[in-house]
Amino acid sequence: MGSLITDNNVITEEIKERLKYGNMCYGVLLPLMKSKDLSRNAKKKIYRTVIRPIVTYASENWCMVKDDERMISTWERKILRRIYGPKFENGEWQSRGNMELYGLYQEPQIVGVIKSSRLRWAGHIERSEENSLLSRIYRGHPGGKRCVGRPRKKWIEDVIEDLEEMGVRMWRRKAQDRETWARIVKQILDQNGRMDGR
Repeated sequence: MGSLITDNNVITEEIKERLKYGNMCYGVLLPLMKSKDLSRNAKKKIYRTVIRPIVTYASENWCMVKDDERMISTWERKILRRIYGPKFENGEWQSRGNMELYGLYQEPQIVGVIKSSRLRWAGHIERSEENSLLSRIYRGHPGGKRCVGRPRKKWIEDVIEDLEEMGVRMWRRKAQDRETWARIVKQILDQNGRMDGR
């Protein structure tokens, strides 16, 4: 598996690499995904348990921009269209729209899965002991000077943005309670399962 680290720390290259491996896995499993002997539910399970984890590997560390989210969602819809196939309407076969696909899928979308993993990891870091290596890396500063121009978005800023959209306040305090944080993680999973299909 592994992760791709670039000299300019652009996560888009890592996402493209993960999508490439996801496509390779999908290609190997294509005969199963095309098979009429397998139910749609079985194909959904293959996608969720075999194909999607390859793409979302280490995604809790990603800081995504909107273009990244669109790229990942487009990839997922390609597979969902294979699972559900076209529809016959007005005397001709037509491709299913995005909302119809997600209505049939009835599962959290891949972007929601990634955001929930990111929040779960953020809670784990916040609860880590102050003198642990993880905590020191998270709260430390590497030093040096920033590059010229607008600073690139930080991972923690992505986390805070997601929490603000959900209306979560004093999140660092709430992260100390595992049960409370688990509910917040589930909330973003449910919320993004609906929102990304717009």
